[in-house]
Order: sequence, then structure tokens, then C-alpha cells
Amino acid sequence: MSPKHHGALVIFGSGPGIGVHVASRFARGGFEKVVLVSRDADRLRNDAFIVYSTAPRVQVSTVAADLASPADVQRALRKISDVLGDTPVECIHYNAAKASRTTMLEESEPDLRANIEVGRESRLRWIVLVAGTMIAKSKC
Repeated sequence: MSPKHHGALVIFGSGPGIGVHVASRFARGGFEKVVLVSRDADRLRNDAFIVYSTAPRVQVSTVAADLASPADVQRALRKISDVLGDTPVECIHYNAAKASRTTMLEESEPDLRANIEVGRESRLRWIVLVAGTMIAKSKC
């Protein structure tokens, strides 16, 4: 029996833990394209290599962006659209956060606000861009 084929997975907040493992699992599960988004371009190259190593037929793309920056989010979404072309987004995994070595109670108010902004800005923009298409194609 041949594996089921899927369109694209976009991981917002790729990293060496959850992000790369989710991407690898979906790639092995038949997703045609995987897009990894993170602010660390060097780590993204390594994440892409890991995903590709688990499923060599998948097209893995990377987008370096600070998801707390509206300008970076807009640029990232344009690049994602270009990379995906006509391939439909079938799944979005949102894992972006401002990493910290402190507990929430030790965080400063500006740092807590920055972490909230990482999620709010990019989620809003992504929803505006793809929600209508995903609903029309009954993918959500």
C-alpha cells in the first residue's frame, strides 16, 4: 500500500526539539513540502538537513524570521507563498516562543510582552493569508 500524499506543513518556531521532530514525522507521513520558520538561520539549515534525512523525497524550505516583528512576518509569509506555489497548506504547527532560561515568575514584563507578541502577530497574519483557502478546500 502506498503512503497517503499531503500538501504542505508549515512549522512556525522550528527548533532542535519539538519543531524538527514534528516536521520529520509529517515528512515521513507523506507531506510533499515542509517549511521551517525560525529566527536562527544557522539552526534552520541543520533542522532542514535532519528533516530531509528522514524523508529524502520531501521538499524542505527554510525561512529566517523574527515572528515578533510585523515586517519580518510579512516578508516570511511572502517567501512561504513563493516556496509553496500551488501546493496547499494542510497543516500549521505553531511552536514559536521567546526562549528563556528563567521561570515565568522571573521574567520581566517587557520579556513577557515580547513572548506574547511572537505569537499574536504571526498567527494573525497567517490566518488572514490562508484560512479562507484551507476552509474552501476542507482542510481544516
